[in-house]
Amino acid sequence: MNGFDYGDSHPTGIDHRQRKREADTRIVKHYADKLAQADAVYLGGGDSMMAGIALFDREIANIRRWQMWSAEAFVASRGDTFAAEMCRGYSLAGVHLDDLRLHVTEKIRWLEVCIAACRQLGDHHGEGVALANLGIAWKNLGDVRKAISCHDQALALLREKGDRRGEGNSLNNLGIAWAALGDMKQAIGFYGQALMVSKEIGDRRGEGDALCNLGNAWKNLGDARKAIEFYLQTLAIAQEIGDHRGEGSALGNMGLAWKNLGDARKAIDFYDETLIIARKTGDRRAQERALNNLGSAWGPLEK
Repeated sequence: MNGFDYGDSHPTGIDHRQRKREADTRIVKHYADKLAQADAVYLGGGDSMMAGIALFDREIANIRRWQMWSAEAFVASRGDTFAAEMCRGYSLAGVHLDDLRLHVTEKIRWLEVCIAACRQLGDHHGEGVALANLGIAWKNLGDVRKAISCHDQALALLREKGDRRGEGNSLNNLGIAWAALGDMKQAIGFYGQALMVSKEIGDRRGEGDALCNLGNAWKNLGDARKAIEFYLQTLAIAQEIGDHRGEGSALGNMGLAWKNLGDARKAIDFYDETLIIARKTGDRRAQERALNNLGSAWGPLEK
């Protein structure tokens, strides 16, 4: 990647290559900070979510460019400390917004170089967080066994560092992976542990995630009414903390549960609410799911 050229002469006698490197490092840090700022705004919940997405979207081309600069510099230098710090920064600072805008294969590339950078820097906590996110990415790509391996490693590292919130997230992620393999008993066990950890530390977002996952597990086991009880608890927490994505997820899952109970019109009402929220938050994947669910629900009614 090319930085900025400041000419060949300099009063201090620093050569051109050194000046170019200094300019590049300032820029790469600037866009890493922009990414962290956008993610922090997004996590504010409510209307702040859209402001965070808008900031990310304005800067995404530069963020991609300078993340690549960091990765190439890290690999080429075989361990440049600044490049390692930037690889870590780009992958961990924007983890929530990355899910909305990066393709899963691109996210895996970011996270794999982040893990290598964290290991070089001796940052075991950062390595654990990156492994957890890598596990989510592999699960989304369909490699569930690889996802479980990542989550197991992440859980061990985060427990070692006393990160209870990270521990709860890893337990939730392990449950999701085991559910994808069809082992609901294992999944419910992990969700229960995650719920307990989240309640102990007052992590309302993590509590909502665990309740939603428990609802999914019971829905998959055929108990739609029990699933709805969990989704209602999830919805209440999401609305309390201003988590629009969590709210949309709970509404969409309630729609699926009501469809399983044979009430397509009630399901459509929930899907409509989900679509409104997905459009408000700019979550394209959630919009696609809501539209697909609406089509599936309306189809039989129109025959």
